[in-house]
Amino acid sequence: MHGLLQINKIRHMLLQQKLNRRFNVFYFFLILFHYIYDIIIHILEVSTMQIKLDDDISYVLKTINDKEYEAYLVGGFVRDSLLGFSNDDYDICTNMPLDEIENTFNGFKMMRENERRQIGRLKLNNKELEFVYFKGKTLYDDLIKRDITINALACDYLGNVIDYVDGITDINNKVISLVEKSGAGILKDPLRILRILRFSLKCNFIIDRNTKNIILKYKYLLNDIAHERTLDEFRKILSYRDATKIINEYIDIFSIIIPEFKRMNDFNQNNPNHIYTVLEHTLKVMDNVAINNFYLRVAALFHDIGKPFCYTEKDGVGHFYGHPKISSEIFLRFSDKYGLDKKSRDIIYKLIIYHDKDIPKKINKLNRFIYDYGKDNFDLLFLLKEADVMAQNNKYFDKLNILREEEKVVYERIANNFVFNVKDLKIDGRYLMSFGINGRDIGIVLNKILNLVLDNQLENEKSVLENYVNRHFG
Repeated sequence: MHGLLQINKIRHMLLQQKLNRRFNVFYFFLILFHYIYDIIIHILEVSTMQIKLDDDISYVLKTINDKEYEAYLVGGFVRDSLLGFSNDDYDICTNMPLDEIENTFNGFKMMRENERRQIGRLKLNNKELEFVYFKGKTLYDDLIKRDITINALACDYLGNVIDYVDGITDINNKVISLVEKSGAGILKDPLRILRILRFSLKCNFIIDRNTKNIILKYKYLLNDIAHERTLDEFRKILSYRDATKIINEYIDIFSIIIPEFKRMNDFNQNNPNHIYTVLEHTLKVMDNVAINNFYLRVAALFHDIGKPFCYTEKDGVGHFYGHPKISSEIFLRFSDKYGLDKKSRDIIYKLIIYHDKDIPKKINKLNRFIYDYGKDNFDLLFLLKEADVMAQNNKYFDKLNILREEEKVVYERIANNFVFNVKDLKIDGRYLMSFGINGRDIGIVLNKILNLVLDNQLENEKSVLENYVNRHFG
């Protein structure tokens, strides 16, 4: 295909030139011979390129072929096999009607994804195979509609790789490039912009100049995507170690998703604790937290996002009073817009709010701090705090020792009979009922006792609490 396109371009060029006709004809056939030779070599290379298929997969593909239909393994499995990655996503593209596949294989189930497309799934020996009908009349029609060349590969039941778009060449050159060089595929589905960035991370490939220009040109179309699709792709991007490099390089794209990013870029903090811009600091914090923890990655991304909106300066030193609150509000807007689940929302919100709070030394204030934060995810909070310190001026790394001592104090306090709610008290409502306390009054009294314990005015010991009740209600 590539060679034929080039021939047509050359033919057009020759027709536009006022050269000797005989020379034109000679030159055209010379070029034609060159590209025919190139195509033959390419076909030979493709035909000898093979991947190893599981016997079950080969059996399914061959069974469909034996019924005089076509069936190919496509997409991710083929790509990852060539890259040496493991992949158990078996996507099969076929021209066999899906209801006929259902009659051919036991365990096949038809599922309508939307009104225009049907998919089917087959469970076979602990493998799940997904079937889709050709987008078009042929495999070629289907593959040239895909997003990037390395995802537009297929193989037959023998494992022979089929490549119409130079995907193998791009794999060898470690390049991400669009199948439709014009960017028409991006216009059809703008989510491909984020997919391109993700596959660049996944494969550690560079994005070619044309593709880069296209995704930057059409970045505004990300506003038109269903928010849950954007969140899913964004989540995947954050799971890669080099996500920060992509965010930094394509900050204009990510600013469509999170508009406040724009203010972070090149925002100088003018503070001796910080030698980096807000964005540089943020990305370094992200680099310092675990890539497999979504809560920490997002919290790191948002923890200082509010700084540019509350900047003040005194004696030439920058300050950001109240930035955790503003940062958390920005995060909540993002969460509400993209439909983050409640659990993730609550955990990340607390991490952002508390990331800059000092751990109190006084026991009553320490109790309140622990109580307000809650019993869960203190490990995440201290990991975020540590990552934050490590992304500041290394002259102040002594803060890490202080932080670790504070962490020790918090965990010791939690382990020492700490009360997070009235259920943790050493007395309960049944004991209060013996003093004639009933109904709503039980809850009022228990909460009063809880607050006294938190304020370090009472110990959470049964005898102490019983004595208190006897003195005040006996």
